[in-house]
Amino acid sequence: SVSWRRFFARVVADAPAGARILSEEKPWVAEFPGFLSDAEADEIIRIGTSVGFRREDDLDDRVRNVSVNNCDSVHCIGQPFINELYARVSRLLRLPARNFESMEFLHYERGQHYTWHRDEFGWKASSPEPAMVLAGPRVLTLFFYLSDVQHGGETAFAGAPHDTKISDSRFGSSRVVPSLLVRPQRGK
Repeated sequence: SVSWRRFFARVVADAPAGARILSEEKPWVAEFPGFLSDAEADEIIRIGTSVGFRREDDLDDRVRNVSVNNCDSVHCIGQPFINELYARVSRLLRLPARNFESMEFLHYERGQHYTWHRDEFGWKASSPEPAMVLAGPRVLTLFFYLSDVQHGGETAFAGAPHDTKISDSRFGSSRVVPSLLVRPQRGK
């Protein structure tokens, strides 16, 4: 069994200055301002753009309507900075990079979204993708914010202890308003 308290405390202590734990309950969330320099954020953008974006077609537009690409091509994986970034994250988390899934690039235009979802992968499917099985079950997710956003764009984490449940009489149901929001900040 993993002690997430001990894991996150160590990761934040090993991280650059400004790192902090935002939630010590389910879901565990930490932020690392300045993890990437401006030049490094620009390099990730350059790499993602050179690989090319496609319209998301795996998920319904109600779930995710963004442009996407995965860094699983030889062109992307072979980029020196991608390897440096995987190594840096591996050192910080003290986890082997071979257990990471490929990096996924998301490009949002004004009004686009990715709705709440569990960020887990059920690789026990009848025909799972080999790369996913080799990485193992998804237990952590790492976001890199590559731009500052004036309004909106927060990553909301549902399941925090102070979430608010709101009844919606129009639909005879309720929805949860997450209390834990992480604002995008370039390099975080």
